[in-house]
Amino acid sequence: MEADSSSVFFVVRCDVVDIASVTDHGSVKVILSAGFGLGWSSIYQSDPEKQWWMLTYQPIIDAIEGRLNRLIAMDLFRKDFLLKFGQHPIEGYRPVGLEVVEVSGAFTVGEYDGAEWIELVREMRAFDQNGICKLEPSK
Repeated sequence: MEADSSSVFFVVRCDVVDIASVTDHGSVKVILSAGFGLGWSSIYQSDPEKQWWMLTYQPIIDAIEGRLNRLIAMDLFRKDFLLKFGQHPIEGYRPVGLEVVEVSGAFTVGEYDGAEWIELVREMRAFDQNGICKLEPSK
């Protein structure tokens, strides 16, 4: 993960109201599912640690960018996931239909039917005590 003059904030929960309070990760490459079916990281959106790990897992990034065989990367992924989280990842992950996007600034991952995209966030405003909030996209 290389830092530049910008800052990256990964926003996963609506109850995080102050962007400045979100962990600074610098400029970062993230993995997204470009097709429909099983999303790459969005399946773990209720677990920010797993989702961040999935988004930034370097061997898969290397495979997508042609520096590592995809089958080897997926084998490493399964083993590392089990070591880190003490459980197997959800079945069905394949290293096809994935893309790498470099992000700087506050962002969250949007998802529809498995297709994922980056949503840059300008600010978050909570509307009630239930954590309902509004994400205002950067322009």
